[in-house]
Amino acid sequence: MNSEYQQLDTLLKQREIKKAEVLIARLLRSDALPKEDEQRLLIYRARTRLLSARPTDALDDLLLLKEQHPELFDNPAVLELLADSYFARFELASVGFAERQDAAIAAQIYRDILAQFPEYANTGWVQYQLGRILLSLDEFEEAEKLIREAMMSPSDIASLTAYCYERLAFIAYYEQRDAKRAETLLRKAIDTYPTSEPVLWLAQVYLFLSKVRHNTDKEAALEAVRQAL
Repeated sequence: MNSEYQQLDTLLKQREIKKAEVLIARLLRSDALPKEDEQRLLIYRARTRLLSARPTDALDDLLLLKEQHPELFDNPAVLELLADSYFARFELASVGFAERQDAAIAAQIYRDILAQFPEYANTGWVQYQLGRILLSLDEFEEAEKLIREAMMSPSDIASLTAYCYERLAFIAYYEQRDAKRAETLLRKAIDTYPTSEPVLWLAQVYLFLSKVRHNTDKEAALEAVRQAL
């Protein structure tokens, strides 16, 4: 099965979600599938569902696994996936229907990971995600501290530094009312974003940059919109 897992990793890295789902479904139908492989494939399926903006489906897989095999959740990577799914469900909920409890559960899981697994290889992402939750609660000071720490912590997310700069720009612009600093941070986000990553996020950053520039340099703001397009 090692080659199949390597193939799944490659497909997910390339955002080939449909192909990954087809492969997972085929493998789950295999005769005499060892229990460990079934568990691992369900975790992969939860990842694909989260990446395709179906966090409730991801949670269905993960909570079933947690009920049947709680020992799997001694792994920080699995806990991270669980927290990411709760937070994504909160973020993707329709306005007025978001469950604040989902964000609270995610925050507690992220805090547990940081406390119990200080050497975790993806600590930076956990800090960043927790910082984003705190931003949604208007806890700007602690959020900024965590996001800055995330930039210095280990992570396997290639675009994490850019993500952190963008959130720091958000704080600078909306909380600190410092448009100049926000623009500097957004330029850093653009400059550090890997060329191999999806361009949609970069377009959103350019639109944010246009908003920041609007009151001081309308021509530069318009140029940012052109770059977003």
